[in-house]
Amino acid sequence: FPVGSIVELSTGHVGIVITSNRKHLTLPRILLLLDSGKFPLKEHVLDLAAVNASAAGGEAPKIVRILRNGDYGIDAQILQKRGLQLKVV
Repeated sequence: FPVGSIVELSTGHVGIVITSNRKHLTLPRILLLLDSGKFPLKEHVLDLAAVNASAAGGEAPKIVRILRNGDYGIDAQILQKRGLQLKVV
C-alpha cells in the first residue's frame, strides 16, 4: 500500500500508511487515527508485519479498503504539513 494512503482495517480502525514494507507489501506501518466507531484515538503506530507475525494462527488485523483523502475528515496533506513523515523501507 502506498505511503500516505488512508486505510480502514478489518477491526474498523482507520489510519494512514506511514511506512511501506518492500518485503511484505500488504503489511505496512499505519498511524491509527480513528477507533472502530470512527472516533478520534490517541494516535499510535500499528506495525502490521509485527502483529501478523505474533498472531500465531489468530486473526491479525488487515487492510480491507483504501479510503479517499478527506474521508472521515482525514487529509494526508495536512498531516504531512504538521510533520507526519512518510517513508518506504
